[in-house]
Amino acid sequence: MEVWLIRHGESEGNRYQVHQGWGDFPLTDKGRRQAALTREALRFVPFDLVYSSDLRRAYETARIIFPDHAIQTSDWLRETHCGALSGLTKEEAVRRFGALYTANPDPFDLRPFGGEHVTDMENRLKHFMAQLESAAYRYARIAVVTHGGPLKAVTASLLGTTFTAVCDRLVFDNCGLTQLKFHDCRWQIVSLNGTIHLKSALPDPLKEAARAREGEQTS
Repeated sequence: MEVWLIRHGESEGNRYQVHQGWGDFPLTDKGRRQAALTREALRFVPFDLVYSSDLRRAYETARIIFPDHAIQTSDWLRETHCGALSGLTKEEAVRRFGALYTANPDPFDLRPFGGEHVTDMENRLKHFMAQLESAAYRYARIAVVTHGGPLKAVTASLLGTTFTAVCDRLVFDNCGLTQLKFHDCRWQIVSLNGTIHLKSALPDPLKEAARAREGEQTS
């Protein structure tokens, strides 16, 4: 099984640097261009299934990249729920919540604001990845469009660590591509946060992979 993880394109929440969480922020014009470039980069890669977070910024990205696919949405792929912080900048959160925000003993615990702990998001992603490990998907190529937090959670889990241990060390850009393989009952990270397609035409590795697959199909 091959899984391509894709972060959504730039959203209005990204642009204005606000907490997003489960807020339904649309893509910016830049985000739509990023998604269009990703569609171009993946045009030779045949996908069997496409999953997306049901939040607007991810689903809109998925629809642009995969216009001819049925998109299966899942709330398991959502970003960490940040409750009343959604839509607020850090400065606005300080003004509204004061010490509850600035002196929070666990910055990963957003339950005081009506949200969830980041471990809740981690557990959702573990359930999702466990679902993909079933025999039904063994030979599938799957695209998953989600958010930065879930991408960090999945990567941390595959590396045998936790989101909280590595979140500051991992970067997933808007429409960055991460490729995984599930082989012999174990996950392998093939590539992490590829962004060359956002700066140029179709990357050479993807061209070569597409040519190799075409050769296999015609031989």
